[in-house]
Amino acid sequence: MSAAASDIHFEPRPDDKGRALSELRVRMRVDGVLNDEMTGPERMVPGVILADQIMSDLDISERRIPQDGRVGSDDRRAPASTSAW
Repeated sequence: MSAAASDIHFEPRPDDKGRALSELRVRMRVDGVLNDEMTGPERMVPGVILADQIMSDLDISERRIPQDGRVGSDDRRAPASTSAW
Protein backbone atom coordinates (compact mmCIF):
# COMPACT_ATOMS: atom_id res chain seq x y z
CA MET A 1 0.00 0.00 0.00
CA SER A 2 1.26 3.42 -0.94
CA ALA A 3 2.26 5.82 1.83
CA ALA A 4 1.21 8.71 -0.41
CA ALA A 5 -2.46 7.69 -0.48
CA SER A 6 -4.91 10.30 0.83
CA ASP A 7 -7.90 7.90 0.92
CA ILE A 8 -8.30 4.14 1.11
CA HIS A 9 -11.61 2.65 -0.05
CA PHE A 10 -12.76 -0.85 0.94
CA GLU A 11 -15.60 -1.73 -1.43
CA PRO A 12 -17.66 -4.91 -1.02
CA ARG A 13 -18.71 -5.92 -4.55
CA PRO A 14 -21.87 -7.91 -5.43
CA ASP A 15 -21.92 -10.90 -7.75
CA ASP A 16 -23.00 -10.56 -11.41
CA LYS A 17 -26.67 -10.78 -10.42
CA GLY A 18 -26.25 -8.06 -7.77
CA ARG A 19 -27.51 -10.23 -4.93
CA ALA A 20 -24.64 -11.67 -2.88
CA LEU A 21 -21.21 -10.30 -2.08
CA SER A 22 -18.51 -11.84 -4.22
CA GLU A 23 -15.35 -9.88 -3.44
CA LEU A 24 -13.76 -7.01 -1.55
CA ARG A 25 -12.04 -4.40 -3.73
CA VAL A 26 -9.39 -2.10 -2.22
CA ARG A 27 -8.79 1.23 -3.96
CA MET A 28 -6.41 4.05 -3.02
CA ARG A 29 -6.50 7.73 -3.98
CA VAL A 30 -3.05 9.06 -4.92
CA ASP A 31 -2.68 12.56 -6.40
CA GLY A 32 -6.46 12.80 -6.85
CA VAL A 33 -6.72 9.56 -8.87
CA LEU A 34 -8.52 6.51 -7.45
CA ASN A 35 -6.50 3.38 -8.32
CA ASP A 36 -7.43 -0.29 -7.90
CA GLU A 37 -4.90 -1.92 -5.56
CA MET A 38 -6.19 -5.42 -4.84
CA THR A 39 -9.24 -7.65 -4.46
CA GLY A 40 -10.03 -10.35 -1.93
CA PRO A 41 -12.79 -12.85 -1.21
CA GLU A 42 -16.10 -11.72 0.30
CA ARG A 43 -15.36 -13.52 3.56
CA MET A 44 -12.82 -10.76 4.33
CA VAL A 45 -15.42 -7.95 4.36
CA PRO A 46 -16.54 -8.11 8.04
CA GLY A 47 -12.99 -8.49 9.36
CA VAL A 48 -11.56 -5.67 7.26
CA ILE A 49 -14.37 -3.29 8.23
CA LEU A 50 -14.03 -4.18 11.93
CA ALA A 51 -10.23 -3.75 11.87
CA ASP A 52 -10.60 -0.39 10.11
CA GLN A 53 -13.15 0.79 12.71
CA ILE A 54 -10.92 -0.27 15.62
CA MET A 55 -7.78 1.37 14.19
CA SER A 56 -9.78 4.56 13.48
CA ASP A 57 -11.34 4.72 16.98
CA LEU A 58 -14.83 4.49 15.45
CA ASP A 59 -18.02 2.99 16.92
CA ILE A 60 -17.88 -0.72 16.04
CA SER A 61 -21.59 -1.15 16.74
CA GLU A 62 -22.62 1.43 14.11
CA ARG A 63 -23.56 -0.25 10.82
CA ARG A 64 -26.23 2.08 9.40
CA ILE A 65 -24.29 5.24 8.60
CA PRO A 66 -20.78 5.97 7.27
CA GLN A 67 -18.22 7.14 9.81
CA ASP A 68 -15.11 9.28 9.30
CA GLY A 69 -11.89 8.63 11.17
CA ARG A 70 -8.14 8.57 10.80
CA VAL A 71 -5.68 5.69 10.81
CA GLY A 72 -1.96 5.91 11.43
CA SER A 73 0.84 6.08 13.92
CA ASP A 74 2.81 8.97 15.41
CA ASP A 75 2.06 12.20 13.53
CA ARG A 76 1.24 10.49 10.23
CA ARG A 77 -2.44 9.64 10.05
CA ALA A 78 -4.53 8.81 6.99
CA PRO A 79 -8.28 9.46 6.74
CA ALA A 80 -10.60 6.48 7.15
CA SER A 81 -14.28 6.10 6.42
CA THR A 82 -16.26 2.92 6.93
CA SER A 83 -19.67 1.78 5.83
CA ALA A 84 -21.15 -1.59 4.94
CA TRP A 85 -23.90 -2.27 2.42
